[in-house]
Amino acid sequence: MARPIMVILGGGAGKGLYPLTKTRSKAAVPFGTKYRLVDIAISNCINSEYYQIFVLTQFNSGSVNRHIVQTYQIPPFLDGFVDPRAASLTADNRHWYQGTADAVRQNLGTICGAAEISNAQQVMIVSGDHLYHMDYRKVMDFHLKKGADVTLCVNPVQRDRASTLGIAQWDDDHRVTRFVEKPKDDALIDSLQIPHDAEEFPGAFLGSMGLYVFEIEWLKQFLTDHSDRHEFGRDFLPGVVGSSRVFAYAFEDYWENVGDIRSYYDAMMQLCKPNPRFDFDPVINNHRHRLFTRGRSLPPAKINGATFENAMIAEGAILEVRTQISNSLVGMRAFIDTDVVIEDSILFGCDEYEAIPERQRRFQAGEIPLGIGSGSRLSRCIIDKNVRIGRNVILENRSGVMFADAEKYSILDGIIVVPRDTVIEDNFRIE
Repeated sequence: MARPIMVILGGGAGKGLYPLTKTRSKAAVPFGTKYRLVDIAISNCINSEYYQIFVLTQFNSGSVNRHIVQTYQIPPFLDGFVDPRAASLTADNRHWYQGTADAVRQNLGTICGAAEISNAQQVMIVSGDHLYHMDYRKVMDFHLKKGADVTLCVNPVQRDRASTLGIAQWDDDHRVTRFVEKPKDDALIDSLQIPHDAEEFPGAFLGSMGLYVFEIEWLKQFLTDHSDRHEFGRDFLPGVVGSSRVFAYAFEDYWENVGDIRSYYDAMMQLCKPNPRFDFDPVINNHRHRLFTRGRSLPPAKINGATFENAMIAEGAILEVRTQISNSLVGMRAFIDTDVVIEDSILFGCDEYEAIPERQRRFQAGEIPLGIGSGSRLSRCIIDKNVRIGRNVILENRSGVMFADAEKYSILDGIIVVPRDTVIEDNFRIE
C-alpha cells in the first residue's frame, strides 16, 4: 500500500478566533471538552494508517508543540513519527512562513529526506484546524488511479459559502478545469456553479478543503522554480490547472472550517445534540473514527447535585448542588458552585485544581477562586481556561448586542467570549 508523507499545516494565527487565539495557535484551540483542533487531523492520519507525520507550526506554537510531543508517540514497530516543526530563521532563510506553500517549501529538505527513507512517492498536505472525519486512503487511491500530479479535496457547498473558499470546476472525469480562490464578484461566482442538470452535486459549488496530494518530485520542482508563490490556493492552483494533471476528489460527508467565533461556537453546540453531524463517540460511529488526544490521570467528573440536558462534561469537573446545565460543554477541572445556571455555553475548564483551603482563603481575602461562583447565570458564552467568575454574575446578553469589546470580555456575533485568566468580580452583569 502506497503511504504518503503527511504534512499538517498548524501554523495559522487564527485571527478569526481571537481572543481564543491570543495565547495559542488556532490548531491548539480546545475542542469538545478535552481535545484540541489539531487532534482531528492527526487522528485522521493514524486512523488511515499513515504514521509519518510532520506538523508545521508558527504563531504561538509553544502550547501546540508541547501537546503534540506529550500526546503522540508512534510505536517503533510502526516506523512512524509525529514531528512538530516550528518556523525558524536560519542563515539561508530570513523569513517566517509566508503562506501554506512557503511553509512546505521551507521544510522541503526534511520532507524529501523522510520520503527517500520510506520510499514514499507522494506527500499529502492537510489543514490542522478543520473539523471532519476522513479516511485518507480513499484520497490516495483516487490520486493513483487518476495518475494525477495534484489532487485536491473538495466539498460541495452552497452559494453563501462560495466567496469564502477556493472554488473548483471539473470535467466528467473529475479533472479540474478551473480554480478560483475566494471569488467575490457575483457574475464570477455564478460561472463557477455546477449546472442544475448535472449528475453530481447539481446547483452546488466545489469548495476546496485545503487538502492536497502531490507527487513529491513534481512538488519539489514546482516549489523550487516558483519561489515567489506562497499560497497553494491563491498563488498555486490557478496557474497549474491547465499545465498539469490536477484532479478533484469529492468528499461528501461533514466538513467545517471553524474559521471564526460563530462557526466554532455552532460546531461545538452541534456536539451537544443527540445525533451530531460530527461525533467522536465510538459507540455511535462503530469505532471507525477514533479521536486521540493527550491522556490525563484525572478523576471522573463529580456531580454533587445537578440537572443536565444535552450536555458534555469532561473528567475532573466538579459540579455542586442545584446546578442546571443545558446545551453546554464543560471542560476538564471546571468548578461550578451552587445554584448556577448555564445554557448554550462552552467552558474550557482549568489547567489545575484549586484546593478547598485555597478557595476558602480567597473568599476570606475578598478574592475570586477558580471556576463559576454560586448564583451565577451564563447564556451563549465561551469561557476560556482558568477564568475566575464571582458570585451572582450574569452573562446573558438578552439585549442582543452583536459586537462589543470591553476590558474583561468581547461580544462577537452575539456570543460573549471571556478570555483566558480573566477575573470577573461578584455581581458583574451583561444583560
